[in-house]
Amino acid sequence: MKISIPRSEDVGIDTVTLRLPYVGDRLSTSYCQTITSDGEVRPGASHSISLKGKNGAHTVKAWHLPNSQELKIEGTPNGYVYGQNLFSDSNIHASCERMLRRMSRDDRLACVFTTNSWRSASVDRVDLFINLRFEDNREAAKVLKQLGLQFAAQHKSVAIYATSAYWNPGKGKSYQVICYAKGLQLQAKRQRMQTKNEFLDKITDEANGIVRIELRLRKPELEKLGLTALTAWEANTPRRLFRKYFERLPIFNVAWGPIRAEELGAFSMAERRFYSLYKLGAPLDEHYAPRIIRKYMAKFRSFGIDLNVPSATAEALQLGELFSASNRIATVPEWMLAAGRAPGVLKKIGRAEQRVLHRLRRRTRSTLGPTLDRDPPGLCAYLGEREPHFGRG
Repeated sequence: MKISIPRSEDVGIDTVTLRLPYVGDRLSTSYCQTITSDGEVRPGASHSISLKGKNGAHTVKAWHLPNSQELKIEGTPNGYVYGQNLFSDSNIHASCERMLRRMSRDDRLACVFTTNSWRSASVDRVDLFINLRFEDNREAAKVLKQLGLQFAAQHKSVAIYATSAYWNPGKGKSYQVICYAKGLQLQAKRQRMQTKNEFLDKITDEANGIVRIELRLRKPELEKLGLTALTAWEANTPRRLFRKYFERLPIFNVAWGPIRAEELGAFSMAERRFYSLYKLGAPLDEHYAPRIIRKYMAKFRSFGIDLNVPSATAEALQLGELFSASNRIATVPEWMLAAGRAPGVLKKIGRAEQRVLHRLRRRTRSTLGPTLDRDPPGLCAYLGEREPHFGRG
């Protein structure tokens, strides 16, 4: 099934796993050791260093791998930097640069990173996503229930849960597509945290009704695509990849209810006979050879109807129509950009507004003096400027 993604920024970056060359000192954590069969003790990887992000809601982990002289880093860059991963951007270079810049402010990693560290990084995993907005969490749960039925009907490697569905070609060793109710996930996470946080409450409300479609690309698939070097990723790469893999998903409309004259009008007589037997629940293998059944199944898929799914008695959600509507793609709300809690730039402002904001910058810095080494949250977004580069803070 094809999906319309009108803007490259509609595809976000979630979790990434990076490896960076590192020949420095051991990190301030314990290390593993391995003992060979002849009793030789060899140094192993370090235990992870965990770095809490903004609001403490997202953690990035770092490991030292002495044998390969590398650092391994895993986490969601935008969740770590902005305190939320509901909305992101498609610029993987900027996302990783921001993550490494924030990590460099931690005393345990202060001397590890430089401004251009990301340019030498290799990629072991990237998660890309889009958010589709439905009316509320209840409708999102219904959509996922229907999606789970359609995935299961394909007799492929899938995993179905109450509010999520996993499409796992080759048991998910190279890539997976995960569909889940983001609003319900954040709701459950907030309940577990048991702390008051106005921003996280607002994020949870913003996620109401969102179904996230997530493409998880692992190292074997990235090697096939020639995208293991971070510098190999271009501006349109996330959107191009997401379209390519989304088309492989068995998301179609399905048949429901009694046979209706209006739905038969576009079919040939032979197709009408096949479709009518299918809707009546007749055993198709008693009427057609396997080759003919496959032929008609493929034909109806070209019409956007999946006959692998048994015909429903009650009206069923037509996921082919629901998922293909580009106006369902959720975009970053302006309040989040203004608060500096999401990557991106607010709509263009006039010269008078720019002068006001520049005066605000000077006034803020004169008040806080040397304690402020960068602009207040959201000010760079208002001014349409890049955020500052590496520096302790």
